Amino acid sequence: MSGHEATTSDPAGDTTEAARLVALGSFMALGSAASFGLITVLARLSYDGGGTPAMVNLFRLSFAVLAAGVLLALLRISLRVPRPALVNIIGASVSLFAASICYFYAVVFIPVSLFVLIFYIYPFMVAGYTSIAGRTPLGPVRWMALAVAFGGLAIALSPSSENLDWRGIALSLGAAVFITSLFAFSTRALRLVGVIPMTFWSNLGGVLLVAAVLPFLGGFTLPTSQVGWTGTLGASACYMLAVLCEFSAIRWAGPARTALYFNLEPIVTMAAAALLLGESLLPLQYVGALLVIAALALAARADWARPLSRHGEHGP
Repeated sequence: MSGHEATTSDPAGDTTEAARLVALGSFMALGSAASFGLITVLARLSYDGGGTPAMVNLFRLSFAVLAAGVLLALLRISLRVPRPALVNIIGASVSLFAASICYFYAVVFIPVSLFVLIFYIYPFMVAGYTSIAGRTPLGPVRWMALAVAFGGLAIALSPSSENLDWRGIALSLGAAVFITSLFAFSTRALRLVGVIPMTFWSNLGGVLLVAAVLPFLGGFTLPTSQVGWTGTLGASACYMLAVLCEFSAIRWAGPARTALYFNLEPIVTMAAAALLLGESLLPLQYVGALLVIAALALAARADWARPLSRHGEHGP
């Protein structure tokens, strides 16, 4: 075999490998969205059992740091990261913390359903960022899928038009902006570090930030019942799984595709609330959920026909 033949790459093989990673990343995005969707309901069980939002937030971040540390030790993965990656990890930690604070206070001023609907403009923001910074246009089909998913959420959530406090709306928009910046920072950091070190460092930063402001967020109150502890531990385990899947999805499928599939999260929350908390769903909520699922199927079909360039989303 000649040297030229030995070093020439196989375009078909490269395309197949890229498609496999995109499919795996898309599956991870759906798994992450489902796990995040369960956290809201499990956290409610924690609150009913005597816990507080600040405690659940700190507990789940600490659990993620501990679990990631164990995985790093077992797999003998180094904690050292390049300085450019560290800067972006810090940015991701601050973005996640700021988004959590915006959520914590937004629901004081406006209904949760309205917050969620405003918050879920962030997939459009991530798609715009990817199109501009990553030079990877989504194309009309994926933009249509985003629009249909947003419409489905609007129908499923049916937010009230009362109590339109500008502070709640501003905080909801702030949460969307900070989550978009989380995707941007994570995308850049994951070019240089693995998923598990990224999980460890970003959540360690979150632990330090939450601990610093804990007195202003209601303090640290542990659950006083078995139901409360079940909710706390369940929310922490789901969070760890959600973050690992999220970072894997961003790395393999790209930020825009990951954000699009995250529209599944509110649908999982509604379904889990019906199953675990006994909440009833209205016919319109079923219609909205079906629209979201149809939109995700449309996006998946577009990926199958013409995948987005992973090079464009992840850089060189």
